[in-house]
Amino acid sequence: MGHPIATGPGPGLPAPLRADGTYFRIELRLVPRLCSLRTDIGIDPTKFPPSSNRAVYVPVPRVQNQMDVSITHQMLTDQAHHKEIIAAMLAFREEFLMRAATRDGEPDNEAYKKWSKQQIAKTQFQALKQALMATYIGLQQGMETPNQQLAKLNMIQYEGGTI
Repeated sequence: MGHPIATGPGPGLPAPLRADGTYFRIELRLVPRLCSLRTDIGIDPTKFPPSSNRAVYVPVPRVQNQMDVSITHQMLTDQAHHKEIIAAMLAFREEFLMRAATRDGEPDNEAYKKWSKQQIAKTQFQALKQALMATYIGLQQGMETPNQQLAKLNMIQYEGGTI
């Protein structure tokens, strides 16, 4: 958990924070089950993977080796103003990449890309599976998990024994 952000004189951010600030930490929550789909295609989003949370880091916009003055204390501390950080960064007109923490602790864009691609792939797989199940005719063993296949096995009796 982070530490409270101290204020400087008045409602501003103190100079050491403006000098040392490197990343904004944002809790990103991806909820595939809340996506909107056309109802006529027969895909049920409630069967999509559960939500996934990830702490992502966005580099602080800097001017002359200081945090940009457009970032205010209120933006960082008041949840109602968190979206203003993104607007301020877009106004800064510098490309920023989301990053995720790695094992060595340094935020990295590749770690974020890997996580987001995994989440998207899981959702796409579930949507494709549902679409195929609705239209596929034939054996569906490949569409079931091993546990579902084992549950359907029946014992066969022959000459007093079982197989």
